[in-house]
Amino acid sequence: MLNREFIQKLTPVEVEFLSGYIASLLKEKVTDDLDNHVNLDGNLKYCPKCGSIHFVKNGFNPNHRQKYRCKDCNSVFLSTTGSLFSRSRLSYNDWTSFIAGEINGLTLLQQSVTISRSVTTCFYMRHKLYKAIETIVNVYKLNEEIKMDFSYFKINLKGTKPNKMPRFSKKRGKSDKHKGIKGVSHHKVCVLTAIDSNDNCIAKITGLGSESVEKLSNYKDFFLPGSTIVSDSKSSNTRFAKTINCKCNLVPCGKHLTKDGNHINDINQIHQELKIMNVKYHGISTRHLQDYLNFKCFLKKLIYTIEPKRRKIQAYLDILEAKKRLNNSDICTMDMPIDLYEAYGEYHYGIYALNG
Repeated sequence: MLNREFIQKLTPVEVEFLSGYIASLLKEKVTDDLDNHVNLDGNLKYCPKCGSIHFVKNGFNPNHRQKYRCKDCNSVFLSTTGSLFSRSRLSYNDWTSFIAGEINGLTLLQQSVTISRSVTTCFYMRHKLYKAIETIVNVYKLNEEIKMDFSYFKINLKGTKPNKMPRFSKKRGKSDKHKGIKGVSHHKVCVLTAIDSNDNCIAKITGLGSESVEKLSNYKDFFLPGSTIVSDSKSSNTRFAKTINCKCNLVPCGKHLTKDGNHINDINQIHQELKIMNVKYHGISTRHLQDYLNFKCFLKKLIYTIEPKRRKIQAYLDILEAKKRLNNSDICTMDMPIDLYEAYGEYHYGIYALNG
């Protein structure tokens, strides 16, 4: 078996010979038209419909891709069924190049030039990629020392049609019409952000307005009991820590360090990066905000744990295991993660106008 221990025993000339052979094999195997199903065929572990591990090969489809049949639910499927690559005609090189571009923060226009696809195709690729990453981020468990804080985003209705608007459309420049409410209010989206000692990071939309124990309780499963939560001195943080059997290490109001010398600068840095990301994309639609937050957490973990030249391949391998498929038609019709009536019902405008 070829592993690190085996390679360490080789002489320099044997390593050089092996390197040349692998380089030659790489050119032969990884071609421009290599399909993603080739990588998935060898990693298929269970039926995507019922989760059974009892399945058999069942011939080929018209494109000569291997089909499988589940012995338990009798469904027929491909290795790509239910995955990011389901019904995708893009090659392995297209996807790895696109993933590398997302890791390096390229815009859709830059991605379009890089992989020679339309901006619309890149738009769909981005959202499918981010939705697949959701399944990876949702298994993170925060442990040991957990730094936690909150950030707030304005509600962004980008992409909403005029006849479905719950408020006046905002105009660029100075205007006295519909200025909104300043400060933390029900017009702001509250985002819980936390990172632990093992570089596991989560960023979750909790709702509208200021944080509370009720909102935090929806994400208690991400926090392992017995951990220590480092946060600011708001009472909701203390009460939440008690409900999940965690210790609390608070930064006093007006200070930067806890009594033990801990800080939440890591969280402040993540918040700054999220704000920069929001500005870079000229505002992220609240409808898709959670997907962007998930990708940012995934990227944070990737950067902290994987060396740069291996990141795109490691990200691709992680996504191979993700079973989260998104249709193009579903991207612009996803449910809002917040209650728009709670935010704008008071205006009685548009979809919330008074009858009669």
